[in-house]
Amino acid sequence: MDADDVVYQAPLRWGLIARLLRFLGPHKLRMAGNVVLVGLSSGAMLLGTFAYREIVGCLEVGPEYRTRFYVWVGILALNALVVWQLEYYREMGLVKLGQRVLLDLRMTLFRHLQRLSLSYYDRTKQGWIISRATSDLGVLEDIITWAVPELSRIVFLIGGGTIMVIVLAPFLFWVLAGVVPLMVLVTFFFHGHIATAWRAVRTQISRICANLAENIAGVRVVQAFTRERRNLHEFDRLNEEYYRARVKAAIVHTLYFPSIGVLSAVATAAVILLFRWQGEAAVSRLLQSVATSGDLLRVGWYASVAILASPQPIRIKDMIMVLVMLRRFFEPIRHLSHLYGTALGSMAAAERIFGLLDTEPDVKDRPGARELPTIEGTVRFDGVTFAYNEGETVLENINLEAKPGRTVALVGPTGAGKSSIINLLCRFYEQQEGQITVDDYDIRDVTMHSLRSQMGIVMQEPFLFSGTVMENIKFGRPEATDDEVHEAARAIGAHDILAGLRNGFETEVQERGEGLSGGERQLVCFTRAMVADPRILVLDEATSSVDTATELKIQEAVDHLVQRRTSFVAAHRLSTVRSADQVLVVQGGRIIERGTHTDLLARGGEYARMYREFLREG
Repeated sequence: MDADDVVYQAPLRWGLIARLLRFLGPHKLRMAGNVVLVGLSSGAMLLGTFAYREIVGCLEVGPEYRTRFYVWVGILALNALVVWQLEYYREMGLVKLGQRVLLDLRMTLFRHLQRLSLSYYDRTKQGWIISRATSDLGVLEDIITWAVPELSRIVFLIGGGTIMVIVLAPFLFWVLAGVVPLMVLVTFFFHGHIATAWRAVRTQISRICANLAENIAGVRVVQAFTRERRNLHEFDRLNEEYYRARVKAAIVHTLYFPSIGVLSAVATAAVILLFRWQGEAAVSRLLQSVATSGDLLRVGWYASVAILASPQPIRIKDMIMVLVMLRRFFEPIRHLSHLYGTALGSMAAAERIFGLLDTEPDVKDRPGARELPTIEGTVRFDGVTFAYNEGETVLENINLEAKPGRTVALVGPTGAGKSSIINLLCRFYEQQEGQITVDDYDIRDVTMHSLRSQMGIVMQEPFLFSGTVMENIKFGRPEATDDEVHEAARAIGAHDILAGLRNGFETEVQERGEGLSGGERQLVCFTRAMVADPRILVLDEATSSVDTATELKIQEAVDHLVQRRTSFVAAHRLSTVRSADQVLVVQGGRIIERGTHTDLLARGGEYARMYREFLREG
């Protein structure tokens, strides 16, 4: 498991936060509207608290305030309805905003992934990339869409509630001033431990999932080597570790709410005691005792209390208001703690996502690159040297020329450099030395789109996408008509086979072509290349993964496909290269022989040896 897979939190970094908030730029009016709804909703909640105060006040003074009592009850009920509506529209607005921002982020990420060079995918695990576009984006949703409204709610509720208490019951303000900071400290203290415990839980879940995936994917090997009992023991160990981590997280989480309950009980007791104490008289007695003690610090403290103290005795309705306000304060404090933890988690996700977005393609259009016009198809390699990794040369001083409409075959053992030549021609990678030209245009001076749009590629592994056979054939040229597809299939001799599928050309193809045989998948790929009508055709070991009977059928398709096109055929099976106009024997990154099939056999060199071995293998 990579370290990236278990890093769930990172320190707050304002640079990352600023980059994240830029994605809110196109939606700033919607976000501003949501903040307004937060302000209205918070104000309505505080009005509800004030309504509680007035209702209790009416009960306190007697039945002569019955009308006023019912008015405030009605206001409280109406206020609850208003809060519900405001919260509904606020939540719906945030959900839409969050999904819209995620859509923008996901599209930005997908667009960038399509720009990255193949070298990036060579060195990066597929699961890591998918995780960035799924789980990490999900983590960012909370901080991007909920942070600003939640911070606004905290400010409105705590700020507005504090002002209300100071104005209506100033002496009880000191209860809030003493308890709320303690709530904040306890919340953040427990949140750190809770976050650590849940990180351990998520780590164990990841390990269990990885173990399951590995055992399911390798079930044949597991059964073949009778590893069931040992694998079961390993899975049981992972389950036990998850159990312990989950119980520990539950214990820490369970301790949090009773701790807050204790603070709430202390605050409630303090409010009741102050109510019993009768505010102003108690303060006077305290000031008198402190003055005689000579403790100047305590004198200053109680003097400030006296300034804020109400000249009237504390009333029951004020006590009830403060008790309700304590509960009102607890929710935003808890949300602030959760928001802080979410922000830490988002920083780790943001670092990974922006690390991916900041990765520059190794191969990209040069500044001022121009469009490649319609080509004839002359291809030249002049002194080309290439290495995937520095110091590990794969191709050295490659020189070749392919005339328009001619076929060049590349043969040689596995790892000789055949596919590397094709990769350079398609500009999937870029050579360190030498020049590659198409119709005398250096392929580094033209846009990659204009180059590749005039090329067709059939690879060793016939890759198909989910969809119908027809959709896969039109993949390189979506505007092609069905008639053009049928005509192309007939031209390469694939029509009868594809039409004979379960639903013909409308047969659904599963992921990676599951449901079709290897030969059927390859014929779909050849038809796809034919429909694209490329000027340069590249076949990279296109028949190596099929049986001999299927190879004969595919060879007929190849013979039709290469007509009137410049074609490069990399092959391990020499049966596919006998009709090539030029055969290049590649070995150790160099071209050691070149000529026609007949010429090379007559020379009795490496190609002749390879061909004799091929015939012996049948």
